[in-house]
Amino acid sequence: MASESYTGTEKGANGHPLVSLKEFREQFAIPFKYGDREKPWPRSTILLYKYSSKATLKYGDIPENTWIRIDNAIGKHAEIIMIKDLKKIQHHLEEQADYNVGSYKGILSIEVILNYSPDSDCSNKLCICKKYLDEEIAKQRTNGNEGPADKVRKMSLTTEVEKVEKIKFKITFSNFYKHIEELYGKENMEGLTNLLKSDITLDILTDENWKYFFNAAGLVTERQRREKDDKKILQYLKGLAALDQTNIDYLREHNLV
Repeated sequence: MASESYTGTEKGANGHPLVSLKEFREQFAIPFKYGDREKPWPRSTILLYKYSSKATLKYGDIPENTWIRIDNAIGKHAEIIMIKDLKKIQHHLEEQADYNVGSYKGILSIEVILNYSPDSDCSNKLCICKKYLDEEIAKQRTNGNEGPADKVRKMSLTTEVEKVEKIKFKITFSNFYKHIEELYGKENMEGLTNLLKSDITLDILTDENWKYFFNAAGLVTERQRREKDDKKILQYLKGLAALDQTNIDYLREHNLV
């Protein structure tokens, strides 16, 4: 799962990672089998998200292409708090004088990483959020304020226009949330299905996705720190070997050996 906009390890306002190693172990890398209620499943949700737009005047309070952390609160799911943030951002962008001029300048992409998959209520609200943003793009295409290039694209028989008709929305999580319980399981699975039907991509934290998550969260393990030293040592050895080979070649060239 690559990200073109990501340029380095993320840090919070205090200079620390957005997710600690302890939180990684206890909240994300949960080893328990689903349905085992005897295990200490975490009750909290940690959510990271970032967004992008083509707006001329950005929303400064929540910068683009920067991972933001949200924790759930009493009576407030992390996903709902994020949606409120996105509404603030979109409202700011819509208020700009050039919002309806030329290409669409609202939110174009949203990426989310969290430890639990959304429950049914959060899934429905995420679908509503996605629908609103998609409709804003559609509205932009029909408001008459399009340039020659936009009109050419509309006349094209390719799928280029279709590709920009909807925003890119991706959610990656590490654990399914209450998906097999009798009380909530069916509703939560239906909610995830509705996300997919709304063209919201779902993925899970496995394999190479963990490395991406570590970068997004700003996590650096002691092993990763030592591996940097390992690389330096190996590079040093390669330098010595290359230097020795150069000396041998010099001696042979001058018939000294």
